[in-house]
Amino acid sequence: MAAHSGICSKNSNRAFPVCDQLSGTEKADLPVEGTEEGSASSACMRLLRERGSLIMGKRILPHSVITLALVLFTFIILDRYNPMMNFEFNNYSKIIIQICLVLTFLNAIDTLCLIRREKPKKQSWAGILWVFVDITIAAAIVLCIYLFMTKPEQLASQSDAVESRQLTTTSFPLPDTIPQAVLANGEIMPLEEYASDRVHIRLDRAQRSNGTDKNVFYIAQVYVTDATAIRTAFANGVYGKNIYQAPGKIAAANQAILAMNGDYYGGNDGGVVIRNGVSYRSDPAGSDVCVLFRDGTMKTYSSDTFDANTVIDQGAWQAWTFGPILLDGNGNKMSSYNTTSYIKDNTHPRSALGYVAPGHYVWIVEGGRQEDYSAGVTLDDLAEVLREQGCVSGYNLDGGRSSVMLWDGVIANHPDAGGRDLSDILYIEK
Repeated sequence: MAAHSGICSKNSNRAFPVCDQLSGTEKADLPVEGTEEGSASSACMRLLRERGSLIMGKRILPHSVITLALVLFTFIILDRYNPMMNFEFNNYSKIIIQICLVLTFLNAIDTLCLIRREKPKKQSWAGILWVFVDITIAAAIVLCIYLFMTKPEQLASQSDAVESRQLTTTSFPLPDTIPQAVLANGEIMPLEEYASDRVHIRLDRAQRSNGTDKNVFYIAQVYVTDATAIRTAFANGVYGKNIYQAPGKIAAANQAILAMNGDYYGGNDGGVVIRNGVSYRSDPAGSDVCVLFRDGTMKTYSSDTFDANTVIDQGAWQAWTFGPILLDGNGNKMSSYNTTSYIKDNTHPRSALGYVAPGHYVWIVEGGRQEDYSAGVTLDDLAEVLREQGCVSGYNLDGGRSSVMLWDGVIANHPDAGGRDLSDILYIEK
């Protein structure tokens, strides 16, 4: 009976009650507490050797299996994302991999705690450790569920979409020279110029200071022989939701000389999407819509005046849904803007598309949210800059970290917080 009052009785109320599951013969073989071989450590070591399946089955094995499952699940996610995302270990996958590594490490630590538990006070620390392991596992599972809920999804194929019914285009002459951009009380720095048989483009950097605030605009004057020279591209060349790619890679894949962010359609369920003459989505979802037609005209619509069938019949080439409308079609700023107070009432990095005349367009990006570089602008300020370029119509595209302009694959501006991956771009091909 002496053996029974040793290590078994001492540890019978612990988180790992192995003694209750040992046979009488096995209990008799345990060392007596206080002898040379009677420490908790040696007893646990012996149990791990002789009754390892019990220990692993009761506590360590289930969590180890979950850890292994999470590792495998990570690679399943990698495989699932790869076809549409040209996968490159985004932040989500890094988080999952790190969680798996942490869980593996914690499992190892907990095993050592079980083996070397010599003092009662260590019991509480081991319990706290395991609670943390359980919480971490739960968080990892929630993250995995979220990933699958937001997985890239191809929403339509080319054959499912509706093509514009007016296939004729109108040609326009290209100017020999392009005047520099205009910015009241600002300085203009010429950056780049490009001319081909289809396009003539000039990119300027315009800067102004207003007290302690400074604004930097990148203004591209775009002339084309026909509207189809203004093209759009999806991330990885696929239309769908939650499909994103670095803007530089989208631009490079399409050999763009000039590129700018679009409306970030892939992050929304609604909104009109017509790209390169193909209609993918026709519900404005309460937002203003901008349409570029094959005849070179660009028109803006409120959600209640937009009709998808009508613009398709009229030869819509591109359509974006973000907004709001900045200029009314006659060169006047809007009296009110159809958007949220967050977008309307604050200064932000901005991207905008302006229309001067058929074949002549203005692309503008403002940096914003960066001290000593560019403070951001209001919608009213952005509309005024479009007016200064001679635009009669103007439309606000996605802004914030999305605002980016690229020249020959290189980012020209300084995107807020380094920018982000996009679902789409506008571009001019070389």
